[in-house]
Amino acid sequence: MHLRPLPSVPLPRANLRYGQRFSDYRLPKGKPDRQQLAETIGRDGVHLLTQLYGAAAPVALRALPAVETLRQVWVQQYYQESGVVRWRDAQNCPPASLLIASPYDLESRYSEKRGRHWRGYKVHRTETCDDEAPRIITHVETTIAPDQDVTVVETMHHRLADQALLPTVHVVDGAYVSSDGLVASQQDYQVTLTGPMRQDPSWQARDPQAFDTSHFVIDWDQEVVTCPNGKQSWSWKPATDSRDKPIIQVQFHKQDCTGCAVRPRCTRSATAPREPTLHPKAQQMALQAARERQQTESFKALYKRRAGIEGTISQAVFTLGMRRTRYRGIKRTQLHHIATATAINLRRCIDWLQEVPRSKTYTSHFVRLALAA
Repeated sequence: MHLRPLPSVPLPRANLRYGQRFSDYRLPKGKPDRQQLAETIGRDGVHLLTQLYGAAAPVALRALPAVETLRQVWVQQYYQESGVVRWRDAQNCPPASLLIASPYDLESRYSEKRGRHWRGYKVHRTETCDDEAPRIITHVETTIAPDQDVTVVETMHHRLADQALLPTVHVVDGAYVSSDGLVASQQDYQVTLTGPMRQDPSWQARDPQAFDTSHFVIDWDQEVVTCPNGKQSWSWKPATDSRDKPIIQVQFHKQDCTGCAVRPRCTRSATAPREPTLHPKAQQMALQAARERQQTESFKALYKRRAGIEGTISQAVFTLGMRRTRYRGIKRTQLHHIATATAINLRRCIDWLQEVPRSKTYTSHFVRLALAA
């Protein structure tokens, strides 16, 4: 943000506005009033930064960490238009992964999940699930809050490999499963990543009478796709999607689709031919295999073993307060997470040696009474 000189802030007015902790004030109720207050604060901050970076200011002031933090926050939150300081709206701010969420912890970030929002970090845990041994947390990974779960899988496997703790089968929540992750886990670490794969979102996949991608025969060597009615594609074009992921765009001849007797089961377009989109070969085959496998009874039985991690999460959050930390910065926060996991492991080892049975899923008194009746 280019800093332009602005009229100085009268000292008495500044004392009224900033003489107390800002948390002691009540924000205006109306959105226009809040907007006005934010831009007033913005002008004050720009004036202060202009003075700090002016030629008359001591150079040492600009080297203070607090001044640099103020500058970064103001660049992210404000801009100047024709000499007027404006407060950025949500669409004009940096992404959550870059936006400073707190001046007290420059590494914490804002995130939202299932309607709940927070500023801080996200923690991922891996634990054993053997019946013949205590369930031990083998790895804890702390990331910034906006990081998607699916991006952490490779890091977790790398850390587990360093400690010679890689599982043969890694049972995970659906948020950790992707076609890229299925392939990379098997190729790089010989780990079978197991979890519910997101279903095909197309309307054809939801209609049992329609033809989704699984009904098409793919010849990867010849780069030809054959539709359920026996017609072959004429175009096979590598491309990238909106996330810069490699995909393959397939097209059929318009004349083959126009007079097709089963066209309503394939496409809803009145004129355009069917144009399936595929992943690269390894990802497409892994994706299809995962979707088929999760419909089997063996998958459902295996996935039930993951249920124990919910108890670990509950113990860490509600008993040991893992969602609150006294530390600032991602490294110190991870140290807190590791210490919490260590306490859980010690307790479980002691219980195992003393032959204390594992806790069962909690059942309320009302439910137990209803079942007894």
